[in-house]
Order: sequence, then C-alpha cells, then structure tokens
Amino acid sequence: MKRYAILALIIVVIMFFSGFASLVQGGSPEISTPSYSSSLTSGTPYLNYTIYSAQGSFSRSMMMNYFNESGISTISYGSILQASVPAGLINDFIQSMSILERNFNITYFEDNSSILFQPFSVPSQMQVPFAYTPAEIALAYDYGPAYQSGLSGKGETIAIVVAFGDPTIKYDVMAFDKLMNLPPINLSLIYPPKSGPVQQANVSWALETATDVEWAHAMAPLAKINLVIAYDASNALLNAVSYSVENRLGSIISLSWGTPEAELGGAAIATSSQVFQQAQKENISVFAASGDFGAYDGTSQLTVNFPASDPFVTGVGGTSLYYNHIRGWYQYAWGGTTDGTSFGSGGGYSKLPVPYWQSAPGINSTMINRGVPDVSIVASVETGVEIIEGGTPKEVGGTSIGTPMWAAIGALIDQANGRDMGSINPMLYQISRTGLYKSAFTQILTGTNGYYTAAPGWNPVTGLGTPVVGKLINASREIMGTYGTVAIINSSGYNSTSISANLTLGSGIEQSTFNGSSLYYISAYSSSNNFLKVGISVQNGSYRAEYLIDSGGVLVSGSKAISFPAINSFSLSLRINGTNITAIAGTAIFHLNYLLPFIGDYHAAFGAEVNGSEYNLTNVSDAYFSNLSVSNGTYHAPASSIYVERYSQIPGEQNYSSIIITHYNSQYNVSYGTSGSDGFINGTSLTGTSITYSLSYESGIVGTFELNSGQTATWSENGHLLLGNTFRFAAGGLYNITATISSPLSTYSKIIHIPSLFSTNITVTAYSTDSYVPTFNGLLDNFYAIGNLDISKITVIGIYGNNSLQLTGKGFYGNNVNFSAGLDTSITMQPINSSISLFVFQGNSTVTINNKTVSGSNGTYAASVAPGNAEISVKSPHYLPYNTTLSLLPAENMSMQVNLSESGRNPIISGRVTDVNFEFGLQGVNVSESNTSLYSYTNASGVYYIQSTLGTHTLNYSRALYEPLNVNLSVSANTIINVKLSPAKVQVFYFNLNIEKYFPIMFFALYLQWSQYTGTGFLYYQVSVSTTTTFDPGTVSSVSVSNQAHNTIFLTDIYPGNTYYVAISIHLSDGSVYSTNYVTVSYSNPVYLLANLAVLGGALFIIGMLIWIAASKRDRWKF
Repeated sequence: MKRYAILALIIVVIMFFSGFASLVQGGSPEISTPSYSSSLTSGTPYLNYTIYSAQGSFSRSMMMNYFNESGISTISYGSILQASVPAGLINDFIQSMSILERNFNITYFEDNSSILFQPFSVPSQMQVPFAYTPAEIALAYDYGPAYQSGLSGKGETIAIVVAFGDPTIKYDVMAFDKLMNLPPINLSLIYPPKSGPVQQANVSWALETATDVEWAHAMAPLAKINLVIAYDASNALLNAVSYSVENRLGSIISLSWGTPEAELGGAAIATSSQVFQQAQKENISVFAASGDFGAYDGTSQLTVNFPASDPFVTGVGGTSLYYNHIRGWYQYAWGGTTDGTSFGSGGGYSKLPVPYWQSAPGINSTMINRGVPDVSIVASVETGVEIIEGGTPKEVGGTSIGTPMWAAIGALIDQANGRDMGSINPMLYQISRTGLYKSAFTQILTGTNGYYTAAPGWNPVTGLGTPVVGKLINASREIMGTYGTVAIINSSGYNSTSISANLTLGSGIEQSTFNGSSLYYISAYSSSNNFLKVGISVQNGSYRAEYLIDSGGVLVSGSKAISFPAINSFSLSLRINGTNITAIAGTAIFHLNYLLPFIGDYHAAFGAEVNGSEYNLTNVSDAYFSNLSVSNGTYHAPASSIYVERYSQIPGEQNYSSIIITHYNSQYNVSYGTSGSDGFINGTSLTGTSITYSLSYESGIVGTFELNSGQTATWSENGHLLLGNTFRFAAGGLYNITATISSPLSTYSKIIHIPSLFSTNITVTAYSTDSYVPTFNGLLDNFYAIGNLDISKITVIGIYGNNSLQLTGKGFYGNNVNFSAGLDTSITMQPINSSISLFVFQGNSTVTINNKTVSGSNGTYAASVAPGNAEISVKSPHYLPYNTTLSLLPAENMSMQVNLSESGRNPIISGRVTDVNFEFGLQGVNVSESNTSLYSYTNASGVYYIQSTLGTHTLNYSRALYEPLNVNLSVSANTIINVKLSPAKVQVFYFNLNIEKYFPIMFFALYLQWSQYTGTGFLYYQVSVSTTTTFDPGTVSSVSVSNQAHNTIFLTDIYPGNTYYVAISIHLSDGSVYSTNYVTVSYSNPVYLLANLAVLGGALFIIGMLIWIAASKRDRWKF
C-alpha cells in the first residue's frame, strides 16, 4: 500500500511541473499591458505587418487570439499591432485582413521594407561659447510673461519618444540643469515591450535624446518628462508612439524624427495616421520635426516629412536666429541649397488632403494638400543651442531643437487653459485669422529651403512663423473664451421683470471636449460682461440646465443634468423680483437670491454661444426660439425692435462669432454661418430717453445713474440735489431719481426699489502678532468688493434675507460665511502653514521641530509647520547640539543651514566637491571617514565639514551618477581638501525580462517565476493581475517584491471560470520601468485543467490511502 501512495505522489509532482510553460517576453503591467503570443517555430520564414485597430481592447484581444490560433505571432502596442506571419499563411492572413478592413475599418501594411526614421538633431558648425542658452531663447521668444505669471509646466507631462536613448542621460541632464540654473528634472525612462533585449547605444540617437530631454525641460522646467525609448529606429518608433497614446504617458508628445513621405507607401501613412488621430481623440498634443533637408527632404523630388505632415500633428520648421544691439532679435528662414541639394527647414505640400482648419493669410484658397510646417523656431546649425551629451558640452541645430521647445510651449498652453488641448493646429490657424496673429507670432519674411521661399503669413518654409510665447498663450485664452450672438429685445426697455421662450434643438454637429460646449439661453442682458443667462448647455451628447451671472468679470454659475425630451423642446423662463430670481430651463429650477449690480441697466434678450472652442468653425446645432414673452410686472411687452449683436473675448473681434440668428414668422432661428452681421432682425431702433443705473458697494449700496442717450444731466433724489450722479442708499425703500437736462429743458424720473438693508457686525479671527496684523479682501454677495479688512470687528450693510461674505488674504486660505442681514456673526481665517528647509552638514543628525522628529535625505530636512515660533533642535554624536527659535509668518518659506560645532578639540576636515567636467559644486555627496561612524554631506555649493582625529585616514566621497573617490591623508590640524568627482562609467543596459514559468494550482492559486534582474539600481518587482487585457483601474491587484533575488511568487484568488492576465514590471532607482507582456491564465486550458485534476485526484488518493491505512491499523489494534 505504501508503494501505491509513493507512486501517486510521484505522479502529482510530475504533473505539477509538466504544466509549467516557458514564455517569450511581453507588455507592461503598470502602464498598460500589451499582449504577446507566439506560435512560430525557430527559423520559420515570415513577413511583418503593422495593423491599426481602434475597436477597443476586447476586440483587439479577440483578433490576437484568432491570429495566435492560426499560427501568427502578434505584439500589441495599444491600437497598433505588430504581426509576424509565416510565409505559408500570407494568403490567409491577407484575406482575413481584407475582411476586417472592409467591415471594421482596421488598416494594415507590410513593414518588411524597414522604414528608417532619422533624428533631426545635428552638431552645429559653431563653437559652444556661441551657443544659445535657455535664458537667451526665453528672451528671444518672449517666454518671460508666461514665467512671471506662474506658468512653468507644473502638473503637465511631456512624453518624448526616441530610439535607443542616451546611456548617460541622467548625468547629462543633471549637468545641463546645473550649468543653466534650472530646477532638477522629474524624469522617468520607459521601455515599451519587445521580443528581445533592450539596446542603448547609438551615437546619433544619444545626441537626439539629450537634445529633446534637456530643451523640453529647459523651456517648461516643472513639467514631468517621460522618456519613451524604442528598441530601434524603424516601426518600433511608431509602436512606441501608439504605446504612449494608449497609456497616456503624456498630454504632450514630442517627436524629433521622421522620414520622407515619398519613401512611404499610402497604406503605411494611412495606418500610422490613425495613431495620431487617436491621440487627438485622447486630447494629446503631438509635435514633430519637419526635417533638416529642405524642400526635397533628402530625395530627388519635392516632398515633406512624416509624421510632421500628419494633420493631427503640429509640424515644426526652423529659422536662423540672430541678435545685435541695433536690431535686437531677428530671424530668417533656415535653409538653402548646397551642391544642388536642398537643406534646412523641411516644408512643402503633403500627399494628404488639406485639413478643414488649414486656412491662414498666405494660403491660397485653391490649396488641396496639407501644407507643412505649421510653425517654426530656431533650428539653424549656425545659430544652435547648447546641450550636454556624453558628459560633453555641444552645440546642436536642426528642427529637433525646435520640437521639444514647441512641446514645452504646448505644456504651458495646457497649464494656462486648465485643460489638455489635444491638437493645437486648429487654434493656431484660428489665431492667424484674427487680429491676434501679429502679436502672437513673428512672421518670417525672407529665406528659402531650397525651393520654397518665406513670405508674410503662412509659407511652406516656416509655417505661420515663430512664437511670441507670452502673447501666444494669452491669445489661446482669448480664442478659448466665449463667443456668441445675442438678440436684444429693445421693446422690453430697462424695466422687464420676466422673459420666457421655448427652445427647440435641431440637427447639427454636437459640441465635444475638443471644440467646446454650446449654450442656448434667455437673458437679462446689459453687456458682454454684465448679464444673467439661463438655458440649455450641450456637450458630448449630454444636456445640462445652466445659469450664468457675470458682473464685470465676476462669474457665478450653476448647472443640473437633464434628459433630452422626445420632442427636442425645452421651456426657458427667467423672473426677477428684486433680489429674488427664479430661473427655469427644461425640468430644472434655480432659486437665486442676488441684488444684481446691473439691475437697472439690462434688456430682455436671447441668444446662443460657444465656450472653450479652439476655433470659430464649430458647427453649432441648429435651434430656434419661439413663443417669446416679455413682461414688466403685469404688463406684457411686445417682442420687437430686436437687435442682433455678436460678441467674443478677443479684443476688437466682436464679429468673430460664427453664430447667426434670423427671424422667420414667429420664430428666431439659430445656425452656423460666417456671413452674419450686427443689426435689427425685427423692427427698428426705438427712440426715447430712459434712466439706467448700476449698483456698487462703498460702505453700503451705492447707485450710479446715467441716461441711455448719453446726455449730461443734473441729478436729484426725492427732490434733493445730488453732487454728481451717485447716491448711497442708507436703507431699503423706494427712491425717486430725477435727471434734468438743461438744453432743451427736459426732466426724466425713475422709481428705484432697494430691498431692506441692515447693518451686520462680523468678527474676523486670524493669526496675528504685535508686529503682524493681516488684512483681507471681501466679496459681499458674490459681486460687491470690500477691501482692506483687518481682524477687528467689521460692519457690512447686508440685504434683507441671506447674505454671504467671502474673505481672502495673503498667507490664508479663503473662507466664506453666510449670514442673515442684521444678525452679527464671525468668521475664522485659517493660516497656510509655513515651510522650513534645513540643511545639516553632519550625517547621522537628529532634527526636531517643535519636539517632532523630522526625516531627512542627504542632509536636507523639510517640514511644514503652523505659523508662529518654531523650536529647532539639531543633534549629532560627537558634536555640540544646536538650538534656535524661528518666528514664522503664514505661508512663509524659510531656508537655513546648520554646521554643528565639534564637542572637543578634534581637527575639522572641510572642502568643496565639484564636477570634474564643468566644475560646478555637487550637492548631496556623502563624505565619510573610514573606520569611523562620522560622515557629512555637501551643500548646494558642494561644501562639506567633517570632524576627524589626529593620524592617517581615508576619506570616501560618493554620489549617484559619479565614480566613488577615496583620498588618503594625514591629519594633524584643520585641513581643507577639495576634490573633483568624475561621472560614473555607464554600461549599456542589456536585460531580457521574461515570465519564465507559471501554473495555476488547485483551482485557487498561481505559481509564477520570472527572469531575475542582476543589475544595479533595483527597487522592486511588481506583479500585476487583472481580469482585463488593458489592466483597467479597479480590475488590477498588485504585489511588490523588494528582494532582488526573489523571482518566484504564489498568488491566491485565481479561480475557475475566470480568465486572468498577469504581467511583471521591474522598477529601478533612476526612474526606469521595464515590463513584460502579460500571460493569460485560465483553467479552460486543457493542460492546466487536466494537470490540476491530476493534482487534485492524486491528493485525494493520497488522503484516502492515508485514511485507509490509519483505519486498517486501528482495526488491527482492536484485536
């Protein structure tokens, strides 16, 4: 019986290990998980194809499974699939793809021609001392106003896609930052999956990589940079772009490479273009270099460079940039002809059709093909910029330097507008069609690229021109602002109390996040920045009821989601009764309580507008207003003398609006059109003079009176002559305001109702000291500004009912108090914490602030503390303690440096550590003394202090990115030792990360084994399991393994009936992330099912045998 038990156990073990599967490499668990599957045997002839599918991850997985079962290997990079097709399956593959292409718009092309993309960063012909620095480029292109307004790229991410990478990029960019006085870069290196090891060695691409990273960082210094490194310079680059889009590795993508369109087939261009169209759908901006070989782009025919020619990509051309004290900064188009070959800014006309938005001064209306480039910036190799590459300063030129600069501009534009813009081409060309063009761009008027010449407006050498960055960003805000058309009902006078209408929405293109939202409204309308609107907002197929109140630029709004009615019609209503406002849009009702500042100066109106659009080409949905009704109390005024007026936020461009309102029978139609004009559409101008007024706050409610005719008058209130045309209302009630005109003698009166006013005392509590008393600015009832309020008891004049007071002040969070007029209240202002940054030379120090221990790194300790006194204590073994007290104001940033005194009479070793190549001070160097526990750190200047003892010692200097250095010395007194550190030798990374074995066990667990990483900089492995191939949020479970030698794991919760996708990623200390493709785990695999049944059967057999043996023994014991 024991023999059977042993045999069963052997069978279980054999079945268990026979189920392990060896795999080849695959995708990315943390970022997304492209899948890899292979059925090819070694040496099988095959052809490579690139497939584009936008059908979603599920459909792509189905297609990959089908190919896999057919013997075709595929790798997924988001919407791009790479297929390796055995020669014997080519006909079947093409037949299948033809069906997919015809029915599902899935495109493909054969890529065995080995498309080779060229980097466009070239060494300059000038010496480095003449190279431009970031500070000089910022001056030349007017980045200053953007930086001064707080724009820096903070919160934005730029993905730079290159091939091979730069093995010394970490050191290069660190040195560049030091030399150019830039903040440290936030850089991550990301390697898309491939079926083989990563190579990091290519001279041209190392130069390109350094150029792109350093100059994107230089011009958007706080933007995060994701460096996406493809394994070669062919289709792997397009795969890496698709991977970046699918995983949203940045809202900006920079591509400083390309290849002539003339050398690409139509299928390759069409399929690749789908990736850039997908980027646009995801609101990702893509910038690409137009090339350095002029109009012929290194070929024998006129052509342009792809992907710069793609309509969803912003093509970047180049100029030569010069400066002298007389002319200042000036530019020419970069290019010409040498030995019959064109060079310089790539440009001309694409095979692709002209996009609908590519219209600008300089473009002939008969142009039928896409023009390239779109924009330009410095590129000439004779006026290049400085970079650090391979630890060496170099000057480079080429359109490669302009591409990361424009990517940085894109990041600043995104930050300024608070949204990811996607392709900015429509907006750029829209700017060119307005008066903003002359200030936002410098048009390049002279120069050639070997065939085409520069000229005013757009030209096929420099595009629209070079940016005036500060003004370009302002122009983007103005273009993205609201434009529309309002129909003002003059017959309503200035006394209307209600307006209503029916709104019917018809056909038309719905607004999307890319071209804004539309609002159809009725209004109490005074001007383009003084109004109350209520209506229906349309965006992305959703409908919301919305109200907007704007008083001199102070905006208050609200909205509610509503369903679209079957009859496409909404009821709109607006009723104003003093401070009580009822706004109705469809089924939504808003009850508001505001004393509108323009309450005495508005007409009833209706209209439509677009907000957040990159251009005025937005084809708004057709609509019409009907059943217009205007009332003044119980009197219903006829809707006549209706004047249509266009408006926009572009200075001097009121006619920018492309919304037309026309009158037909009893309805007013809204439609898209560029031929509209201001004027009456129902009736003519009304004659008559009326008093209008507006309200403000100056220790109470103040009215300012005018005549709508603009005539000068003498003003009185209830028969009392006023000095000027203003009056402070001391209490609520009715006020008779009279205007008298002397010639001809005329008198006009108006009864104004002011709601009851009550004095309210508000006590403001906030942090203060004898020498520091904060002041605050207030906003009463959202619209009335009250300034210079201190922390004493303040008095405001509130309107009967509920009121609100918003307070803001430097160093404090804003706060709001709601109160009933006449009832005293209070408000507490919360101070913003102060920040302390403390550098301590001595290692092994303990730092406490207000008796709380603060953690540090490389000698730097940082803490956020409440304002007031901060007690600081610093202690380190063998040194005297240091104690001090700081007095901190709200939001104050305090930095200080501490050098502890030694506790005896031991000698001190001090000095400075610098970079051997560039001689800048190195911060964060660990300086230690052998055979002791004493060590120190260098400060921002590279200075260090360390206590020693008499005798012979060895000092050890170490820092990331540098070779360690040991210095032997004999210490007899205080000693100064200055050293220089050399960059660490870089070994090309060559590692193939694979999932080697995996096996689901006992219907609830999974055994996993992967190739062990043996290099340096290891942080952790991350094992990710998902029920979706795209590892969607909410479907992923992750486990981190911090032991580098531990490359196996058992995972639980792997159950029958489900399919699981498992992937591994390795995270290194330099920010690099390497990933496998996922493997698919499912008990539906007959091998797994049979193996587990054998395991389970064997286990049950063993258990049964053991029970039987035990029972047999028990029976024998009975006898």
